[in-house]
Amino acid sequence: MTCFFRCVRHVHVAASALKKPNRFYKVSLFVFTSVKKIESKPLAYAVCQEWNAQDKVIRLDRMLLTKLSFTVLDNPLLLKNNVIDNIMKYLDTDTILYLCGENEKLKELQKCHWGPILHWSNACFLFILHCRFLVKIFCLVAEISDESREHIRHALNGYNFPALVGIEFAVESVKSLLLVLAALSCRISIKDCADFALLEQRFQTDVWGKVEWAHDVEFEEIVSRLSAGVLFAYFMSNVFHSRNM
Repeated sequence: MTCFFRCVRHVHVAASALKKPNRFYKVSLFVFTSVKKIESKPLAYAVCQEWNAQDKVIRLDRMLLTKLSFTVLDNPLLLKNNVIDNIMKYLDTDTILYLCGENEKLKELQKCHWGPILHWSNACFLFILHCRFLVKIFCLVAEISDESREHIRHALNGYNFPALVGIEFAVESVKSLLLVLAALSCRISIKDCADFALLEQRFQTDVWGKVEWAHDVEFEEIVSRLSAGVLFAYFMSNVFHSRNM
């Protein structure tokens, strides 16, 4: 865990508007780093709150929006297509495309919770996910057509680069692109998204019991990371500017 001692007296946001339509918000840390520029005002305030919530020792693991902002600002050579390629890698192993073929109760539970997300994905994003399942190593494997991949890539291409960074962070947390897209579209809540991602683990703990602190901490960690990624993507893909006419 990375920690360093705080030398920030006060953190604030200052809006900067030039004659050009571009506008950004400066997060002044008064620390040995340069001023950070963020395009979204709500995100700038959220980053400030993360810094103001720190005590004598700064816990970077609790400043997820700050880390995502730094990722966007400190990677000028990273291209939008690179991020989309990284996100698309999770499609073939997407959590909700794989049903357990060994346990009938678990399979029915997965169909109940994951089925509506698949149907919504087909209808909303014009995916063509023909889930023709093949029994293979006690799992049911979904086949994804090339046309489906193009539809998904097209949907991702509608987001800007910073939003894609947030989406990638969220997808890495739950190992599911489709669940994150559903959460971004407010189809499911963040808590439900995390529950669906951990559905098999939840089923196993109901059968065999759980270590209270271990499983609870893991769940809250996933919710935290997922929330940060989705919120960051929402803020950065919904940047509005107002002007006096």
